[in-house]
Amino acid sequence: METKTQTDRRTRKTKKSIQDALLLLLKTKQLNQITITELASAADINRNTFYNHYACVEDAFYEFQDILIDNITKLFEDNDKISNRKQLRPFLQKLEMNIEEHIAEYRIILQFDTTNNIENRLIEVLTPYVSKKYGDKCRENGLQYSYIALFFESGIISCIKKWITNPDISLSILMENILLCCNQAFDLIEKS
Repeated sequence: METKTQTDRRTRKTKKSIQDALLLLLKTKQLNQITITELASAADINRNTFYNHYACVEDAFYEFQDILIDNITKLFEDNDKISNRKQLRPFLQKLEMNIEEHIAEYRIILQFDTTNNIENRLIEVLTPYVSKKYGDKCRENGLQYSYIALFFESGIISCIKKWITNPDISLSILMENILLCCNQAFDLIEKS
């Protein structure tokens, strides 16, 4: 008799196979051009197995987006104590490693993110972590924190997104520039 652990492992393996095949196909085709038959064949499964996990190709794509966003969310959760500048650099180094590890995946999903869904979701993830440190300080000084936070978060995400789609400098230099901008923003908030 099969145990739940064996089933879960097999499900994870099948989904990983589908997602890997989807990423491979997305290198040469548009998402709306990929058929379930083609994806199942590339994943070395049959159509029925595909339907056991997803209703359509787009569902597999969106689940893959969710996995990447969950990875970034986990970085924030693991660095819940970013309450000073010294802790920001190690966090950005971990973010840099995550981007390097998943660069091909990020490039592909951003290519198909025409509605900025990923960007908006990342802002939602980032907001609570930024507000823990600076929300009260902004409110004390009469600053409209929600706008400052949105400007700050959007800037970081947009810079990373631009770099992923068109890497014209090294990722390390980008992260150093982001760190510099963050520190300057912190200075403005703290001095106000």
